[in-house]
Amino acid sequence: MLRSWEERFGARLFAMTHDEAHMVVGRPPRGLDAALPAAAEHFVFCDEPAGRQPVRTTAADIVDAPLWVFWWD
Repeated sequence: MLRSWEERFGARLFAMTHDEAHMVVGRPPRGLDAALPAAAEHFVFCDEPAGRQPVRTTAADIVDAPLWVFWWD
């Protein structure tokens, strides 16, 4: 997943702890239609992206977002 995001969005892992991952995103999705598939992938990678919000809400949050944050309990 990370490699695919790197290729498509210029995303790079820049920080990781025991329960968080932070990615800087050079080419984030530019619209909701482009962000929806990526948001669904966020849930495959981590079931708690952006605090357990619905996929559509996560998609709206990652449009033009230069930072993606994931965490696990």
